[in-house]
Amino acid sequence: MLNETKGKAIITQEFIGYEPHKGKIVKNNKGAIISMTDGIATEYGLKACEKFGQLFIRPGQRVF
Repeated sequence: MLNETKGKAIITQEFIGYEPHKGKIVKNNKGAIISMTDGIATEYGLKACEKFGQLFIRPGQRVF
């Protein structure tokens, strides 16, 4: 939904009632770390991004 609406969706909700506990809510851990500008990836920049997810490029690679 975020991708389709570019974050401009309006969501409404209505409480219908209670139900028995159905277990732990599974979190969506998928996403992407994207570049803000084009250029060459630096080790400094990639090091700062490592804590947010798995990297699949190396320093010196072109990003866009």
